[in-house]
Amino acid sequence: MALLLSGSVVLLLTFFTSAGEYQVFARSLFTDRVPVVFQTLDLENFRVPVEVDNFLVFQEYKAVAPPAKTTETLLFLVIFGMIAVSGLSLFSYFSRLYFVLAGILWIILLTLSNFNGLDLVSPSSNYPLILLLLGTTAPFLLLYIWGQHLPYWKRWLITFAGFALAGFTLVYLSPKEYPELFIAQHVLVPALGLSVFWLLWAGHGILSGLYILLSRINQSLGLRISIQLLVFGLIYLALLFAMLLRLTGELNLPIPTFNPLYLLFPIGLAAWFGVKNKSEKLPEISGIRWVIQALYLLGFGLVLWTCWKVELASNTPASDLLQHILVYSQISFSIFFLVYLYSNFLSVMDSGKAVESVLYSPYSLPYYHVRIGGLIGMMVLTIFADGVIGVQVNSLSNNILGDYYYDSGQKLEASILYENSWFRYRRNDKAKHSVAQLLFDLNQPTLAKQHLEESFAEKPQPDNIILLADRLHQEEKIFEAVYYLENGLARFPKNEQIATNLALFYVKLGRIDEALELLASLADPVAQANLLALQIKAKKEPNAADFEGNLIGAINRIPARKLAGEEIAESTKDQILRQAEETKNPLLIQAAYRNVWTVPDHLQTSEDLALLDAMIQKPAYLDYIQDLQETASLRSLAAGRIAESIKNLKGLAFRNPGDAAYYLQLSADILASQLDFQKAFVDLKAALDKGFRGLEPYHVDIIRLAGETEYLDSLLIEQGFYSPDLPEDFYSIWADFHELLPQRGMEKWEGIAVESSKISFAKRLLMHKSHGLSVGQIRKLGDYLREKGESTEALERFQANPDFTEAEQLTAFLQWLDAGEELSANPYYTPLILAAADRVPDPLAQYELLNAACEFNRDPVLWIQKAEAARRIGLDNYAEASLSEMRNWVTAEDLDSLLKSNK
Repeated sequence: MALLLSGSVVLLLTFFTSAGEYQVFARSLFTDRVPVVFQTLDLENFRVPVEVDNFLVFQEYKAVAPPAKTTETLLFLVIFGMIAVSGLSLFSYFSRLYFVLAGILWIILLTLSNFNGLDLVSPSSNYPLILLLLGTTAPFLLLYIWGQHLPYWKRWLITFAGFALAGFTLVYLSPKEYPELFIAQHVLVPALGLSVFWLLWAGHGILSGLYILLSRINQSLGLRISIQLLVFGLIYLALLFAMLLRLTGELNLPIPTFNPLYLLFPIGLAAWFGVKNKSEKLPEISGIRWVIQALYLLGFGLVLWTCWKVELASNTPASDLLQHILVYSQISFSIFFLVYLYSNFLSVMDSGKAVESVLYSPYSLPYYHVRIGGLIGMMVLTIFADGVIGVQVNSLSNNILGDYYYDSGQKLEASILYENSWFRYRRNDKAKHSVAQLLFDLNQPTLAKQHLEESFAEKPQPDNIILLADRLHQEEKIFEAVYYLENGLARFPKNEQIATNLALFYVKLGRIDEALELLASLADPVAQANLLALQIKAKKEPNAADFEGNLIGAINRIPARKLAGEEIAESTKDQILRQAEETKNPLLIQAAYRNVWTVPDHLQTSEDLALLDAMIQKPAYLDYIQDLQETASLRSLAAGRIAESIKNLKGLAFRNPGDAAYYLQLSADILASQLDFQKAFVDLKAALDKGFRGLEPYHVDIIRLAGETEYLDSLLIEQGFYSPDLPEDFYSIWADFHELLPQRGMEKWEGIAVESSKISFAKRLLMHKSHGLSVGQIRKLGDYLREKGESTEALERFQANPDFTEAEQLTAFLQWLDAGEELSANPYYTPLILAAADRVPDPLAQYELLNAACEFNRDPVLWIQKAEAARRIGLDNYAEASLSEMRNWVTAEDLDSLLKSNK
């Protein structure tokens, strides 16, 4: 019973899950980029958007080679061995005639099983068969002659010993590669043979079992069971005929059908009542009634496990053979049983008498006619089906041997056998797909494509269509790939793999609207994630699909939210990163970190950068080193580490010349957003020299603000680019902002007439120049901003006591700037740089901090502090060099004033 129950479970799981599906569609991932605005400098009509790339993850389906199922095949060998041992042990109880017939049947099945392929002593010698016959039939024969007195468990052990000895000897002596796998594959032949005999045994099982149940019920009710049985029999036969027409490809009847193998369960259950009744009434086959019942249950279990193996191996010819035999036998034996029943027992069927007790007693000539007539009926149905079962037997044996070569890694032999199997029987999808995959592996792409084209012409199948389109794509034959996918979708309109891949090919051809429409029609999570990514890329309104549990959709949703100006919850970010790590997929992990971390965030910056650095060192991320280094630069930018981010971008530009233009342009935008137009121009010019062609109007304004009008004129003529000038006073206000003395900045602010410019300038003075302003000036600027509605509670707290030496006031200033606690992160925040320097006790470290900031910021006070710090550590020549360089942008009068104020 354990064998029967386990067989039922595994077969049902195979039927109702993808366990028996040979087709494996792997999802291949690739990324595209979409720019999202990280921050924006907004000064009146001058806007500098700093756009950083986020990743969009697309998925396409790849038809990959069927997986080897070695473990399952060896499990089937064990199961079949246990069943065969148990069955032969039971056969030793039979009377002489039936014992001889059982032995002949076993010998025939072993002979047909191609065990001579184990090549013992010489290729295809008969020694393996002889050894198997001796090991399996000798105990069987000895038990019959001398072991009739032995109990069943001893018979089983003796038979098992013969099986085990023969099997281990074959495995040990065979020169074949992986001989146990060869045996495991080929035991399917005797298993199929015995399954066919069980199907014939249970040929009229449903009707006979139903009749026995009805007759027993009728003994106390006196119902017209003859009519009930006839109606049920006609309905059942109609269903079987509909299945027959479906199997043979003839005109379909308007009767819903299903896989005939599903009938195994009701057949096995109903036929049990007939077998039990027959074994109790006919002792001449075996003197022990439980033997027949045990053989029936053993055979039922074997059929279930054999169907499992056939479905698991996707051996379609074997599956079709079982379906044909089942339908033929059920039709033929059910018809003749009804004739036998109504011709012999109609007069007493409705009487309420125990007719089932004499149904098979005596084992009469009329009942033999049922069996003979059933066999003749099967022959007629076989002829009606054009003898297709013969072709199926031939093809399934090639599949079995092909599976052995495939699972043992012998690709050439497997491809030849699969090709021959498909040539003989077209309903053989695994064989045809495996041929193509193996030929690609054997570096024969032309022949492989011929097989795929042949499949498309004669017996289309989705996996072959996808494989062919993918190969054509690799050869850059996009239009041909689209042709096959479009025709494949017409043939299989519900196939989401073909539709998804076709949509991606439409994108390559610029047919965006068709791609969007096709993806929108699919409920597949892969298609929905692709749809969102494509909508973002095409600047369409993104769908509002719920991507709960869909990591890729969630990753793509982040840039969609950024583009829409939505906030992303910290819990959402943490969940995405956690799920990405769980996938162990480097592409998804690095894409998730990029999208999550390209938002302003001052917390755990060092830990995040250390994590990225650790990922770069891992071999799994070898293909993503540049992307991870770029993410590290953007993570520094998100934390306000401007100097660190700019240096990293310069390094990326140097190491990756092909992408240098992008990195230099991004560096220029970041510098411009910090009002450093001179350095921004240098990087922008370098980007243009490297091939940057995305010139925007604000780039022209950056060049003007940098004072490079001569270069700008030649550039505008070269590119035919026109940009309207900003008001002239705009350039005079902002062009040299960082080079201004704080007091000069205050004077300039007093003279600004345009209110919007005056507000912006007031903010920037407080941000960058408050270190050189008096308390009264700071409060004046703060009051002005409060009056214009531009102040905040943090600014007002700082304004009340603008002292950078006080921790509370410094914290208020940082909160107003929305900056982290790293005072030296942004070299353009001069007040914070000087406050950081004041907190450094080591003179050398103080000089290094100021010098690092001066690489970017040309604030005169900052440079004077740097010169003084150089003198304190004895670097007078460095101090003089700094002062000499300052004379390039600071007047002699202002420089003298600065020197006097620092004495």
